[in-house]
Amino acid sequence: DINPAAPDSGEISYWLGESYFVRGGYADAADAYISSMRLDPQGVMAPKAMVGLAATMRELGKKTEACSALGSLTSQYPNASAEVREKARLESARTGC
Repeated sequence: DINPAAPDSGEISYWLGESYFVRGGYADAADAYISSMRLDPQGVMAPKAMVGLAATMRELGKKTEACSALGSLTSQYPNASAEVREKARLESARTGC
């Protein structure tokens, strides 16, 4: 909040989202993941944030939104790592996409 233009603000928002997620704060996690992608749309954490967003949508009972996020991962982040693509595949199966 103090310096939203910091070069690592996208990464910070991603980790904030992870923190909220593991504590069950899914709505706050979704906001943080979205913030991460907006602050650094081409950053290394952006594809991870999209998978995290999909997981929060699943937890919030928003299957359509979760599947939509997972479905757009490869087009938005064609260079996503194999690890992120595998997490997306697992999340897709977990969600029932």
